[in-house]
Amino acid sequence: IQRNHSGGILLMSSLAGLLGMQCIVPYAALKTFTWNLAESLHHELKPHKIDVMAYIAGATAIRHILEQIRNMVFLNYWFSNHLKLLHWN
Repeated sequence: IQRNHSGGILLMSSLAGLLGMQCIVPYAALKTFTWNLAESLHHELKPHKIDVMAYIAGATAIRHILEQIRNMVFLNYWFSNHLKLLHWN
């Protein structure tokens, strides 16, 4: 990003940083930090015409991750209606 020009920074975060999940504590903590860093930098760099965003990637349909998410109380309703669409052996 050169002087007197606009630009942007994209940081990679994850849905795990917003939800928190067991067995991936360091990963979830790092992704939470990344999301908060992007939010803070967005406000700091806005006067300099530099946009900062965090891309929050969703979950991959891996059986053990889906089972952990399904057990979360606030997602139980969604999974009870949509999990039948996902099939695995």
